[in-house]
Amino acid sequence: MIVAVVTNSGKSVSNHIALAKNIAFYEFPKGNLIKIIPNPIMEKIKDNNIKLEKNRSGGRHLRTGKELPKFLAKEGADIFIAKQMGEGMKMNLIDLGIKPCLTEAQTTEDAIGELKCLS
Repeated sequence: MIVAVVTNSGKSVSNHIALAKNIAFYEFPKGNLIKIIPNPIMEKIKDNNIKLEKNRSGGRHLRTGKELPKFLAKEGADIFIAKQMGEGMKMNLIDLGIKPCLTEAQTTEDAIGELKCLS
């Protein structure tokens, strides 16, 4: 199985899915790093010079919950780990066969370790 984790450095779990610089992909249950890919949402922000201002409902209208699950499915992810995610993101992940998992872990290693306890 392939586990995807939002990260900036490759070592810590990012606080925000859309604003994370990268997404790291790990082999589960071994925990071996497969690859780190730039987050396509952050790339969209940079490429389109999008100003990161929240609207009245608190969102940024980046379409993260729709676009990122498709990207993760294309990359072969089976599980997606983040510190927080909206219901739309969760449902879109599930619809594509990806299990959403929330973590409070600070490091990607600890987040993967939490999954090992479940297997």
